[in-house]
Amino acid sequence: MQLTRHTRNAIYLFGGDIAARVAGFAATTYLARVLGASGFGVIHIGLAALTYAMIPANSGLSLLGTRNIAADAGANPALAGRLLLTRFLLSLGVFALAAAGSALLIHSEAVRSVTLIYLLYLFPAALMLDWYFQGQGEMSAISLGKFFGMLSYLTFILLFVHGDGDLANVAWGWTAGGLASAAYWGIIFLRKGRKFSFRWRDLKFFSLVGEAFPLGVAGLISQVVIQFPAIYLGWFAGAEEVGIFSAAFRLTVLLLIFDRVFYTMFLPAVSRQARQSPEKLGETFNRVAKIVAVSALSVGLAAIISADWIIGLVFGPAYREAAPLFQILSGYFVLTLVISAYGYTLLGLGQEKVFTRSLAWGMAVFFIAIFVFPRFFAIIGLLPGEAGIGVAAALVLYELTVLAVMAVELRKHIPLNLPRHLLAPFFGAFAICLPALLLIQAALPLKLLLLALAGIPFIAWSGGVGRDEIEYLKKIFI
Repeated sequence: MQLTRHTRNAIYLFGGDIAARVAGFAATTYLARVLGASGFGVIHIGLAALTYAMIPANSGLSLLGTRNIAADAGANPALAGRLLLTRFLLSLGVFALAAAGSALLIHSEAVRSVTLIYLLYLFPAALMLDWYFQGQGEMSAISLGKFFGMLSYLTFILLFVHGDGDLANVAWGWTAGGLASAAYWGIIFLRKGRKFSFRWRDLKFFSLVGEAFPLGVAGLISQVVIQFPAIYLGWFAGAEEVGIFSAAFRLTVLLLIFDRVFYTMFLPAVSRQARQSPEKLGETFNRVAKIVAVSALSVGLAAIISADWIIGLVFGPAYREAAPLFQILSGYFVLTLVISAYGYTLLGLGQEKVFTRSLAWGMAVFFIAIFVFPRFFAIIGLLPGEAGIGVAAALVLYELTVLAVMAVELRKHIPLNLPRHLLAPFFGAFAICLPALLLIQAALPLKLLLLALAGIPFIAWSGGVGRDEIEYLKKIFI
């Protein structure tokens, strides 16, 4: 049985992502235990600041590079040099501004010093060539580079981080991991006979940034939303609350490896069909949407009923308050996968502006909710850790808003059976299966067995998944 090139690339990405995320999650678990919730929160405040700095330092240049390389495999060798030099210059300016801003706005010396060291990561990030290999379709190079960088980071912190007095070494380790990935991709680039070309007269800095920035707007919105909880909690609730929230969110991010595989497998297929057989796109989308919804809901329910056990196993009893946060963020995971089906179909149809507008609506709702929900939960006094609960709920509402806008817009282009393929499985999962599983007084293994034998088949039936969808999956993956 011969695997297609597309499937092989997905396997490379999936395997590489698993290896990199396992190494990264091992580092996260280790740090959570040796630093405590407060120290763990400090490093995630620094990471959030770095992520915000990465947005203008990249400005969509990686996406532009990937698109141009993919469109022309023999692209001008000067392209890599122009992009690297432009990103490096942007990183210099962003680092200077961010360093000045941190000195003015961050009052905690520990948070400020850790943040400044994290910001040094901007420079190896500017020299990374993963975008080039993605454009060339060389997924094994991307996966190995990411794994090598994360393994370097894990090794560094195991050697040099042994308590909350070593917070700065965590940031140094992150920067060292970035250097390792950049060096790996640079060596592979040169060994394949490719060359860099740095010529100031060809740089055209402002025109290149102007061309790239619109491509990065959607990513900008997404990162602004995802990283803001750590900033918000650090400002209003303290580093310990950031640590508790970050523990729950890191577990959620680990689950989102499925989203990366979905992107690799289905977006090219949808894009091709939108060009070649647009009359069949509605049928393909509805089939894919059913599969994704049922799969995401199944994993999400398993995560919700296992939350207490998983948090205790991975992070220890000191993080028990993260369990309800993880349960809420499991809804974020489910919605993210479903949004991928809708969003990537919009992109395949050339509706980039609609895609971005959907994220913008979600961001607007998120920023209202994140300032309202924590106060609301504090007033009603029904939930502990109301700040973290409110932030997690705001993230879920963000995803719900994005999904609603995308569904409305997508219906203008293809026929959608939203009641059957979206509303019915969600209702079956959260209104029937989840309450039943939570009310049953039984050990966790028995609950998971009941979910597998009764819950998942019920959700699949309610979502209309049958033999045709199973056959479709076989064709896609084999």
